[in-house]
Amino acid sequence: MSNTILLVDDSEDDTNILIRLLQASHVANPVQTVGTGRQAIAYVGGKGDYADRDKYPEPAILILDLRMPGVSGFEVLEWIESHHNLPRFLIVVLSGLNGLRDVARAYGLGAHTFLAKPCREDDLINLIRAFPDHWEISPRGAIRPDRPKANESPH
Repeated sequence: MSNTILLVDDSEDDTNILIRLLQASHVANPVQTVGTGRQAIAYVGGKGDYADRDKYPEPAILILDLRMPGVSGFEVLEWIESHHNLPRFLIVVLSGLNGLRDVARAYGLGAHTFLAKPCREDDLINLIRAFPDHWEISPRGAIRPDRPKANESPH
């Protein structure tokens, strides 16, 4: 199975921030990026420019912005849900802090979890801890399990 992360966001700034956070968190999964929902569907479906699975491996993780012009993240989720033959992968949606209704709708369409925009390194680390089987962490940056703070009881 591929370990590739497919990052779908129409904002180049947000994409770059998330890539930097992945690097800072020592995530070693290869990352592919696309900027539209239409490209995301083609990539996940292995169609058109994305038919070469050596160059564009099936994603193990989909990080998907919900609010994009044209084909939205919701439409990508609907497409994924309607194609039962696709391999299953972790779906993480990106949403603004005021988008709780959007997140609830995304869960209904098959999303597993979400990251709030703007993303922070702690948020990403918590996501990695919640779904450890999907992430490759470089040895020098091993994510340690949550530990109680100095003033907290471990129980």
